Amino acid sequence: MNGNNMNTNTKELFPLGNGCMYAVMQGLSVREIRADHFSKSFCSIEKIPESDKSDFTKSQRIHGSTHWHTRLLRVLNRDETNQQLAYVAEADDYLIANENTLIRVFNNKTTIRFKLELPEYATLTEGPVMTHDIHKAQSYFIKVRHDNYEDILQITLFGECRLDLETRTFILIPERSAMILSTGTIPGLILKSSAKALDMVIKNEISVLPLPLNEENITEVRNSVNSILSHTCTFKGIVPSSNDKYIRMLPIYTAVKLFNLINANQCAVMIASNAIKTFLGVRDCVGIGKYNEPQYATDVFALVPSLLILTAIEAPNEKLLKSMASFLTARHKIQTGTLLNGMLPFEGREYFFDNFCSNTDGSAVSTLFYIKSAELLCQFRNDKNSVRALSKVRESFRESFIKDSKIYLNSPKRTENVTLPRYIYGKCDFCNSSNFTWLTKNSVGAYCCDNCSEENKNSTSPKTGVTKESYLPVLWSEYLQIKGIFTEKEIHYSQEMALASLDSIPLCDAALLLNSMTDQPHPESQRVYEFLLSKRNSLDIWYDDNGDFDCLTNALCSYAVVRYLSK
Repeated sequence: MNGNNMNTNTKELFPLGNGCMYAVMQGLSVREIRADHFSKSFCSIEKIPESDKSDFTKSQRIHGSTHWHTRLLRVLNRDETNQQLAYVAEADDYLIANENTLIRVFNNKTTIRFKLELPEYATLTEGPVMTHDIHKAQSYFIKVRHDNYEDILQITLFGECRLDLETRTFILIPERSAMILSTGTIPGLILKSSAKALDMVIKNEISVLPLPLNEENITEVRNSVNSILSHTCTFKGIVPSSNDKYIRMLPIYTAVKLFNLINANQCAVMIASNAIKTFLGVRDCVGIGKYNEPQYATDVFALVPSLLILTAIEAPNEKLLKSMASFLTARHKIQTGTLLNGMLPFEGREYFFDNFCSNTDGSAVSTLFYIKSAELLCQFRNDKNSVRALSKVRESFRESFIKDSKIYLNSPKRTENVTLPRYIYGKCDFCNSSNFTWLTKNSVGAYCCDNCSEENKNSTSPKTGVTKESYLPVLWSEYLQIKGIFTEKEIHYSQEMALASLDSIPLCDAALLLNSMTDQPHPESQRVYEFLLSKRNSLDIWYDDNGDFDCLTNALCSYAVVRYLSK
């Protein structure tokens, strides 16, 4: 095989998840394996390079499924201008539906080795020999101890695969072999899952987990969409990123909106219903963890009630919407009660909010989300008080956030002639700490943390009156399809502002820009489209600079790309 025409992706990461367990892969290596998205990684299983060989891998997902196939290629000669490559091994990775089980099947023509690396909190012990008819398979347990339970990973080795415990090295000699990774907290159930998977391997009848959507018309984003699905969490919705321990509503809403666009209604309803039910049980927070522990921010009513309403209405399920109607209406009324001078504040954890202004300033984006959610809720439930409140917010929006033809992300006018609470939860006005804590209002209305309160008890906040011009209000209003707030001139101006900084703005913003240009045609739209595609890895997935997968980024980028190509 000629190496000049071979596209390899040796260093690229790709996620595997089925709502029950989660893994991060890199070629033939397993970078992380977790009992679920919230858990610590049990270990890594890294391929050991051959010192005298030049190897590459090429991974690809099998169309229409969650099955990934990886080939190991070896350079046979040293002629860099015309490298000759040969396949020397291949691996197939299968997640079993509704099981905490990952099956790795290897077919190799040469011996390959993997290094088992354990974090300091994990322990390795020898497990039982699994038997099936005349076949035997040695297994091992890796355990992670918590206060009142253990997360357990059982690794079962079948065929020509063994583990040298002294060096913690897996050795696979040429032949068909398999590694079965089963996780859980109850040993009996884990053994049962491993036995079921071993039976599939021996019979060569591994059931491939199908995707609940049609990939025919989403070629450019299908791996991104599949990766979002791999971050679904049983009964909770979607975990925002590969390293986030809380579910949040903005990534969930954007994912539901994407799945609706590509006619994956089953996915949209499943994610929406699970997420809304979770927030129904744990009220008044911005994030929810594995055991329903809440996460707070500066204002829990700034965005979440709007996002719950939008997600419920976006999900194409009238039964779900009706069943949640009372809860959503109640959340909306509480949110309406937090309006000050027709504005809502920043939540505090938005990706675009870097504590540049006062905690209590009005947020254009939060207020726009309120307007859209209130409009849809009033169509569903025509409440006079809600209609009246919505009308006032719409009427005052331009006066609050637009001045001298410039659109601002924040507005200090929200707190004019208003008595603010003595304590709020947020980030200190004076120190540069990124931590959320309880703040105390000083004598002139600024909010201080405990470390700054004495020194700044009479000091004016350096952020008082600070405003920030931004393209985001327009781009988010276009995404939300809000009509009548901004003029065509203002939309074009915001597009140009974002376009001028295209190389440095967050990918989420670039995706919102392409979406806006799809609705408001722009001669540079093709450039933005190509820019977005250029930011994917070679597996067509968007990752951040730290190598983390982010659902919000992938949902917004995929949505914008699909809409652009459909026009």
